[in-house]
Amino acid sequence: MRKIQSFWWLKFGLVVAVLLPQLAFGRQDGCPVPAEFLPVAPFELPVEVKDRIGTSAPVELVNFWAIWCRPCLKELPLLDQLSGHPRFDISAIHVGDNKREIKAIFKRLKISNLSTTHISDFEPVRALGFAGIPSTLVAVNQQVRYQAMGYIATPKTDLEQWLICLSEEFGNEVY
Repeated sequence: MRKIQSFWWLKFGLVVAVLLPQLAFGRQDGCPVPAEFLPVAPFELPVEVKDRIGTSAPVELVNFWAIWCRPCLKELPLLDQLSGHPRFDISAIHVGDNKREIKAIFKRLKISNLSTTHISDFEPVRALGFAGIPSTLVAVNQQVRYQAMGYIATPKTDLEQWLICLSEEFGNEVY
């Protein structure tokens, strides 16, 4: 009997762990979320980030990276390929202000669609709740809804489909 009760609590705990974020952060969209991204309680995109990306796209993926970060360099080509899509925007913001090094990395990696936007230190990234880089957020209508810490391993087509789905699902909502 005790074993059955323990199993019931385990199943209950798993259901709560899956459903609680969905209930706590508002309506769950119908778009399958890539494994790296977690829903967050929506909050407005900080002015410091808005000023650097300068976009009004309904869906915006913002990635924070650095020239010394190997996983960051590995995911830059993916972000570059996704950049310029008509349904969403991709921004990569370098942490540190070494513009010459950024340009050299972009040339070496054949990055042509991302800007050399940067912030001088890690504090604005830390204020978003991140503890390291690469760090990525996804904002819908200027509201941050998802965050990912670490390398984005999701294939390009899956990530692209998710961002398109978000633009269709939420793109016209007003917050």
